Amino acid sequence: MVYFRLLSASTFSANAQDYIFLQNENVIKAKVIEVNSSRIWYKQPYKDFDHNTYNFDEIYDSPIIKSIANRKVFAIDYENGMREIINPIRANTRQSKAAIGISPVVGMGGILTNFGICGKLQYNVIKPIRLEGSFTWFLPKTVSENIFGVTVNREFRRMWNINANMHFLISIGDNFILYPLAGIGIIDLTGKTIVMDEKVGETAIRTAINTGGGFDIKIANQLFFNAELKYLFLFEKGDIGRRLMISAGLAYKF
Repeated sequence: MVYFRLLSASTFSANAQDYIFLQNENVIKAKVIEVNSSRIWYKQPYKDFDHNTYNFDEIYDSPIIKSIANRKVFAIDYENGMREIINPIRANTRQSKAAIGISPVVGMGGILTNFGICGKLQYNVIKPIRLEGSFTWFLPKTVSENIFGVTVNREFRRMWNINANMHFLISIGDNFILYPLAGIGIIDLTGKTIVMDEKVGETAIRTAINTGGGFDIKIANQLFFNAELKYLFLFEKGDIGRRLMISAGLAYKF
């Protein structure tokens, strides 16, 4: 453990209490009674139910004893003005709020199944809400089908997709996050339909409403594996199309 004296000891001793500073930037006001190799044990004050406040004057006699894992704590400021660094490796880090990621994507809808690459930028605005903007570029593809004995070729020369989604993060343990998603987007399906060597139609940009979900798994300090399934409802001139997008890749939080 590392100790050093605070600039003003009186700042933390007015109510005879200690301050436990967590890695997620929250603070616990308590009286620390034991620090061992894995956990910190502390007392919490009585709650004055008449005034809905905590009575720190009698914290030494409080029967309310709790503990917290050392890995979740940055430091303890004691009432006598001393600071104990519990987790020095992460002492100067802050909680990551943004992330950048990249992943291969497979898109499926109707007769068209093709592959692409997706880049995304994420930002945690407030717990548990995360916003994400993404851009996906799909490989061009020509699809042929036989309709009543006539060969119809659909040439998709250019395909891309831009989305703005919101994630509701559900933490399961320290290394796994599950989330549903919802958002909006636009998708470009620029191409043409050819029947018997004659162009008979074209496709264009459509707006989309997105729904789906995914998960993050921590594989290193700031590196995560992400997998996602997203369903797009496509709108154009009263017509509603559907497209499923499945992706799996890596995200780096900073």
